[in-house]
Amino acid sequence: MKLSEERNPNIYTIISYTENEVKINDLIVNDSAIVTTDKVQTPWTQKSFAELSEDCLKPLLDLDADVLIIGTGKTQKFPTIEIRRTLAQLGLNPEFMENGAAFRTYNVLTTDERKIALAFVIE
Repeated sequence: MKLSEERNPNIYTIISYTENEVKINDLIVNDSAIVTTDKVQTPWTQKSFAELSEDCLKPLLDLDADVLIIGTGKTQKFPTIEIRRTLAQLGLNPEFMENGAAFRTYNVLTTDERKIALAFVIE
């Protein structure tokens, strides 16, 4: 799906996506990634939402984001109770969404002047 709107070229924005590919500004990403308004980290070591682990969550701590969105793949999924407990202990309260909703929400929130972070899995 192609997303179009006026955008600031200095902010990383999701331009389009398919099940296996995400276009972030002029960058094509075919792997799980972490995106903020000022950087793209790819690949994110998280290859599958089912394998979400504490080690994969640690890079999200350094983002110091006001809003953290985690794209869970083709469908919305929720973490296990153990992962939710770990997230709470780490002080993280992410929103979990299927990738399309996560991408659209990220784009909308980048128009605010808050620190937004998106981590997503491409399975």
